[in-house]
Amino acid sequence: MRIGKGCQSCRIRHLKCVINEGQSRCGRCAEADRECNFDGKFRFKQVSHVDTTSQGIRSRTRLTHNEDQDWVTTEQPVSFVLEDGRAGQVPDLSQSESREHYTTDVPLRSHTIATSQDRATDITSFQIEDLQPRCNELSSSSSPATISELQQRHGEGPHLRDWAHTPARARPPTSGGVPLFHLSQREALLLQHFIVKLAPWVDACDEAFHFATDVPKRAIRRPMVLYAVLCVASRHQATMLGHGEHEAEYYHGLCLRLVIEALSEPKETYDDNLLVTVATLSIYDQIDQPSGNCHHHLEGTGQLLSVTPSFAHSGGLAEAASWLCLRQDITMAMCNQQAPVLCLEHYDKSSVFSFRDDAACANVIVLLCAKILQALYACDRGSKVSMLRVLEAEIEQWNNRRALLYQPLYHEELDLGAKRPFPTMYFVNTPQAIALQFYYTCKILLTLYRRDEASVGYQAAKHFRLAERDLATHLSIIIGIAESNTAIENANFLACQLLSICGYCLSQPVQRKRTLDFLERVQRRMGLRTGAIGSLLQAQWEDLSEPLL
Repeated sequence: MRIGKGCQSCRIRHLKCVINEGQSRCGRCAEADRECNFDGKFRFKQVSHVDTTSQGIRSRTRLTHNEDQDWVTTEQPVSFVLEDGRAGQVPDLSQSESREHYTTDVPLRSHTIATSQDRATDITSFQIEDLQPRCNELSSSSSPATISELQQRHGEGPHLRDWAHTPARARPPTSGGVPLFHLSQREALLLQHFIVKLAPWVDACDEAFHFATDVPKRAIRRPMVLYAVLCVASRHQATMLGHGEHEAEYYHGLCLRLVIEALSEPKETYDDNLLVTVATLSIYDQIDQPSGNCHHHLEGTGQLLSVTPSFAHSGGLAEAASWLCLRQDITMAMCNQQAPVLCLEHYDKSSVFSFRDDAACANVIVLLCAKILQALYACDRGSKVSMLRVLEAEIEQWNNRRALLYQPLYHEELDLGAKRPFPTMYFVNTPQAIALQFYYTCKILLTLYRRDEASVGYQAAKHFRLAERDLATHLSIIIGIAESNTAIENANFLACQLLSICGYCLSQPVQRKRTLDFLERVQRRMGLRTGAIGSLLQAQWEDLSEPLL
């Protein structure tokens, strides 16, 4: 029979499979760090008969047993040996009890989530609340490890240069399983917490869910990625449950040691594992400062992307991590009123400009938002005006093109009389909601620029008042998107960041009260420390409410 070309992984993904001379894996499997398995040289099929010709006479012999076929009897019942070497009965997987052990709540690449009732739920309609009870169960079933336990288990942490020559500790193989890096129960729960709770934040503009699917697989084999995931998950649990952060700080220290060691190597050795690690560590700071005022890891990310600019347009996990870093760079630039750190030209070669899906559409407006910040804080006055005029036209072109791709499922304007202080807008998936939030973020940045460019006198005061009204309108839409789509937790980040920048423009009492309730709910459900933003807004509103004389 004709044998299919390429390895199994590339054939499943419909990718071209190329093996370089002297390599044991194809290029795509080596880049993604996947197993590269090829089918055998021969493929056998079931044969029911054989046609033969003897002395010009054709005959067909059917390969079936006759009724008088003699069968060999065995001296004892047949038993089966499991893969772990233990003899015994093979469990009946048809029982409902076994199905519960072989299902998972992890988002799959096929855009479905398997549930324990053997049914598939579309990722666009899946609610985070469905995962919340399980997430809480995981969080409460294990307490943080003590420092002595961590030191006994990890010591000083592995050396990066020695890890490639050190065989991973493995558990005894179980039925249907493969040897894995030996994780403790606590570490396994933290890894699962990252998959269920934190990865959806990161995969907001990635329809392939690379951080939910690929990062956990790499974490099992790459200690640098593993420690980054563990420290982020541990810190989030500590914030949610009120535990101490000694465990998170310990993992954070081990991860930083490996990152520093990797950065000391020649630049040619930098790979996407290092980029993913640095991008994951940035979430560690974002949990503590949701307003975006953190920059500890972005400078390292900028150096990585400058050395290997292809990360931003190479596809896969590397590009997903690059877009995550760009979104974090935008929030830091808005908070500190500075230009983005990353080189935006690297992203111009990405395939997202084809608008192939909702995630690509979202990434386009993210890049336009970054370019507005670059024009505001990195250009001289002469070129700033012309560049902002061009970017404003591109933003409206994007919105017109977006309107042809999708519209909100439901849209209802705000009505203060009906106690609806913010608009209601429902979306099919996360990228659609995030994209529209970034569109109105661009409008806010342009409005702030025009307001600051006003002259003096009555016209300036009038212009200033109209600008603040526009700011309040755009901000209300962004908060409304976050409030309406409770399953899209990532939408809360941008809403919180913009509240810290221009939340003082909300002048209606019902909006102010709802805003404080929103910040409190975000802190309770997501573990983000939004108390400082609420205190800042209350102080600003009190100052603005005082009479001029």
